[in-house]
Amino acid sequence: MNNLQNIIIGSRDSWTMRQKELLDLKREHDNLIDVFPSSVVCGILGREKIDVTIVVSLKAEQDFKSGSDNDIKLFDKN
Repeated sequence: MNNLQNIIIGSRDSWTMRQKELLDLKREHDNLIDVFPSSVVCGILGREKIDVTIVVSLKAEQDFKSGSDNDIKLFDKN
């Protein structure tokens, strides 16, 4: 069971790291478009800012909008 838990945590951490890398790449790309002199070259080449979508669950998205998560169950009683 501990091995399975470690695999799940490792996969989740890897996924989170990839999401952060994606945001970092977007930030660097946008900086190149906005900052002189690279903005001139990017403008000539027709480069535009990219849109990055961060993957979240529908529940997480609703929790972010509302600012609270009241559906926490420590012990599931069926």
